Amino acid sequence: MSCSRSTRILRLPWRRWLPARPEHERGPPLFGAYALVLAALELAPAAPVAALRETSVVFATAYAALVLGEPAGRRRLAGGAVVVTGIAALALA
Repeated sequence: MSCSRSTRILRLPWRRWLPARPEHERGPPLFGAYALVLAALELAPAAPVAALRETSVVFATAYAALVLGEPAGRRRLAGGAVVVTGIAALALA
């Protein structure tokens, strides 16, 4: 294939209204998210913190399907359901 992966991503229809952000705008929120995870690990056991950290997969899947119009296949929906079930099990335990 002659075009790279980054070229294909730029051709997606939703990219025309999604502005590219320079690194200095992306770095602080990522650092903040990581700092929050480390703070949560100081306050709670590691297993529930790690499980709740995986909810980002569910939110990313929902955002991609509902806002960006990407197809949510059976495997993606099943994975999200497994994550939600695990979180519910931890909350009830």
